[in-house]
Amino acid sequence: MMRLRRLDLTRFGHFTNHSLDLGPARTGAPDFHIIYGPNEAGKTTLMEAYLRLIYGFPMRDGYSFKHPLNTLQVGGVLEIDGRATELVRVKKNANSLLDSHGDPVPETVLQACLGGIGQDDYRKLFCLDDATIEAGGDEITNSKGDIGKLLFSAAAGISDLSGVLDQVSARAEAFYKKSASKTAFAGLKRDLDAVLSDIKGLDISASLYHSLQTTLETAIAAEHSARAAKDAHARRLTELAALIAAHPIAATLRAAEADLAPIAHYPAALDIDPEALVQLMTARFDLDATLAREAQAMAEADAALADLPLSPEILAKAHDIHMLEASLGRMEGAEADLPTRITERAAALSDMRAKLAGTGLPAGDDPTRFVLPDPVLARLDRALSALRAAETALATAKTEQRRAETTLQTSAAELQAAQTAVTIPPAVTEVLTRFGAAQVVEDNRAAQIRLTQARATAANRLRDLARGGISFATLPAAPLTLRQADDLTTALARSDQQLASLRDALTTTQDKADRAAARLAVLSSPDLVTDTMASAQRSTRDVLWASHRAALTAPTADAFAEALHRDDAATALRLAQSRDLAALTQARLAQTEALADHAAARIRLDQASAAHTTLHASRSAALAAVGLPELPAADLADWLHDHKTAQDAEHDLHSAETLTAPARQTATALHAALSALPDLAGHDLDTAYRLALARSQTRSAQLTALQTAQEAHAKDAAALAARIADAETAQSACTAAAAQWQAEASAALPQGTPLTHLPDALPSLRGLREINETVTGLTRQIDGMTRDRDGFVTRLTALLPEPPADALAAFRALRAALTRAETAARTHAELTARRNAAETAHRTAAAGLATQDAQIRQLGQAFAPSIATATLPELRAAVTTAQTAITLRATIAAQTTALLTRLATPDRAQADAILAAHPLTMAESEQAQLTQDSAALAAAVDAAIIARTKAQEALSRVTGDADVATRVARQRTLEVEMQDGTLRYLEDRLSLMLAERALRRYRDSHRGGMLVATETAFRTLTNGAYASLTTQAEGQTEALVAIQSAGGAAKQAREMSKGTKFQLYLALRAAAYEQVAAGGTVLPFFCDDIFETFDEDRTTAACGLLSQIGQRGQAIYLTHHKHVVDIARALCGDAVQVHQVTG
Repeated sequence: MMRLRRLDLTRFGHFTNHSLDLGPARTGAPDFHIIYGPNEAGKTTLMEAYLRLIYGFPMRDGYSFKHPLNTLQVGGVLEIDGRATELVRVKKNANSLLDSHGDPVPETVLQACLGGIGQDDYRKLFCLDDATIEAGGDEITNSKGDIGKLLFSAAAGISDLSGVLDQVSARAEAFYKKSASKTAFAGLKRDLDAVLSDIKGLDISASLYHSLQTTLETAIAAEHSARAAKDAHARRLTELAALIAAHPIAATLRAAEADLAPIAHYPAALDIDPEALVQLMTARFDLDATLAREAQAMAEADAALADLPLSPEILAKAHDIHMLEASLGRMEGAEADLPTRITERAAALSDMRAKLAGTGLPAGDDPTRFVLPDPVLARLDRALSALRAAETALATAKTEQRRAETTLQTSAAELQAAQTAVTIPPAVTEVLTRFGAAQVVEDNRAAQIRLTQARATAANRLRDLARGGISFATLPAAPLTLRQADDLTTALARSDQQLASLRDALTTTQDKADRAAARLAVLSSPDLVTDTMASAQRSTRDVLWASHRAALTAPTADAFAEALHRDDAATALRLAQSRDLAALTQARLAQTEALADHAAARIRLDQASAAHTTLHASRSAALAAVGLPELPAADLADWLHDHKTAQDAEHDLHSAETLTAPARQTATALHAALSALPDLAGHDLDTAYRLALARSQTRSAQLTALQTAQEAHAKDAAALAARIADAETAQSACTAAAAQWQAEASAALPQGTPLTHLPDALPSLRGLREINETVTGLTRQIDGMTRDRDGFVTRLTALLPEPPADALAAFRALRAALTRAETAARTHAELTARRNAAETAHRTAAAGLATQDAQIRQLGQAFAPSIATATLPELRAAVTTAQTAITLRATIAAQTTALLTRLATPDRAQADAILAAHPLTMAESEQAQLTQDSAALAAAVDAAIIARTKAQEALSRVTGDADVATRVARQRTLEVEMQDGTLRYLEDRLSLMLAERALRRYRDSHRGGMLVATETAFRTLTNGAYASLTTQAEGQTEALVAIQSAGGAAKQAREMSKGTKFQLYLALRAAAYEQVAAGGTVLPFFCDDIFETFDEDRTTAACGLLSQIGQRGQAIYLTHHKHVVDIARALCGDAVQVHQVTG
């Protein structure tokens, strides 16, 4: 058994270091928990964290959006078989399950509790949300998928058998499947057909073998002949190709020898690069051009220098002139702007007088005396603003005082009306408060729901006891305990098995006795001399011997002789029949033993029959004690189980009545108190409470309105007093502000200036200051311009022989003279540098020409004196001719080598003789003829090769008996493999059919219990709307069908509403939980808000079902619906534990 005590979300989802503590299991109370919280608080995350703790983290996890994947960690405390175990699960590929100390824990610690249930099955069975409850439910109701197999076969202990049968079926289909071409049988058949075809092809006669051998020898000879003819033809073609190629080589050789004869006296080797001569010629051309160009440049420079005028006296004043030019701009600006600035200053003074005239202030001769400093203007502005603000505040305060007086009159009238409106007496509220009526009514409603549920459950459990038309009005006493019923059923089953075994044994001993009697009859032949017959004959012989010995007569001798003869014959016959006699003796012993065994088997069968009758009588007596008809053993166990369930339901009903009695008694007292109030008598508790609550709420509203009116009147009175005080304060502030204004204005203006128009004149005074700033600026500019003009004229006069009449014109003339003098100086320097450079280049070019002449003389020494090389053109022509001679000599040597190589001769004379004997036209004609014959010879060789290859292949297929023997052995091997495989296939198919038939019978017997449990849960969840469940075949599967109580209509799950379908699927899971738990696997059962489509009554029933699951294991419901919590508390009281999650 596994139970979740605490769940730790260390780093998972949006949780960090969060724990959910469910506490230890409580003795005697269901282990039922509700985890309540708003949307996105993390309820589903808790369920997923639990699954990670049990099964580990997947490769990719959608809950790693906050914490990195490799840092995810969950943990908790699990109660495993009653023992608390603290575990931690981390994200690792191996050893991910740890203990509280961080040491690895084997997965078998958890797997032993899971009972083989994998993560997907756990989700579909016991971790339900909208998706898993529907997906898994569809599989179950249609007997599909692993979940359906698990639920309908787990209780029978055959959950793994389907997998084994699938393996057997796959193995059979892998060997043989109709119309399949890739099975093992199809492959063996193809191999067998191929072997049979090979054997047929290899099985030929001796004459055919000799004929094939002769054909091969003929083909080999024909191939050799064809190859020899082709090789001779190829050699002749090669000789002709050499002759034809040699003729052009000889012609080229003769032409080269003729071209070399006139220039043979030129050197055979020359260490002169023609390209170097070209570079020398180019360099000489450049040197000649440079020499002429630089001579002309020197003459031109000399002429220009002679004509160039210089002015050294002007250049001596260059620095002063340039310094004076720096102030030329200010001089020009002063000349242009000075008259304008004087005019603007006069206009500004006129504007000041005009502004003063509009303010009512006396301008006089000096308007600047009214130009006030900025601080003074600022103080005047502040004083005037304060005065205006005080006047405005005084007006506002008086207006607010009048408004407050009006408001107080209105609130006084409303207070009087509210006092008159309080009409309901306080008795109703006193009763509701004294009893805590809301909780009393709610507790009474929950008590009634619990009682109704308990009574319905007890009635349903009592109806479940009906068998064979017999029902019970009250719960009868159990005739047997479940243990006694199991022992009796086990004893009856063993007795049945013993009876069947003893009957088989009796039949076996009877057959054995019959076979022994038959064998004895066969061995008992009339001619057989038995021991009795032999003894009798010997006794007769002895009597006759005694008679003959006494008488010694012929008759006695004859009689003795006859007896002796018969005894000897019998003795001889017995010797011959000794084996038959032994067999006869053995047969008699076997018959005796068989008869004894048969008698013993009869006795044991009679004893077992008597014991079996006694056991049946005991069970019949137990059933008769409660009025039940005869029931099969399995039905008796089911009835006793139902009786135990009904007994528990009756006990739950008594408990509910006891537990709800205080709530119902308090509700009765409240009802009596409410009925004593006016106009509330004659109503039930809910109606009386509703009317009383409405009246109490009405009185509360009236009192609230009265209090609101009183508060409003007091507030308005206080507001009026405050407004009066504000008005008085505003009046004092206004008087002070007027005095301050008067003081500031008197101090700012000249003495005796009237102040009447000063407030309106302030903007003009501010503008007057701005105009005064303009006048001041213009005066400063006029003074600066005058200084600049006078300074420029003074410095210019120092540079001229006499003071100028026009300073600007005189400076411009002086600057032009300086520009001309500076240009002449620069030109003189440039011409001098150019003339010096030309002279240097002229000397360099003359030296280069002299060096070239010496180089040409040295290169000419490589040629004979008769060859002209004095100048560069002559030397270049000699080098070109020498290069031609060298090339011709190389051509002659190369062509001679090629010619001798082509003709394979040692010297030139033999090569010329060969060519003379074989003219070119004759060789080309023969080559053309042989080329035409090449294709025919090649085709003949190819045909001979093909013929020889085919003959070899034909003969190789029949050479010797080994190939045939090998293929025959292969044929037999394949036939044996096919036979063995077919036998295994038939065994697998027959075994599969028998196993599936047995599996269906076994499942049917256990499916009944599953359906009964599901039916009970579904009837409870639907409050009796559906009476029963059954199954119906649909093709190869079965589908679950629900029968409605009203009218008996049948519905499949797909035909139900979503809410009803979810209730069916929940009932299936509850039944499955009981089945799995009965097998020893008890795990936490999670539900994630699956009641959303349930109405209140069915939600109540579902909470009761989860409480029942909590009696067997642990039930955990996750929800964000407050009404589910309220219903569960009303139904289960303190038995349900509510845990709030805030995220």
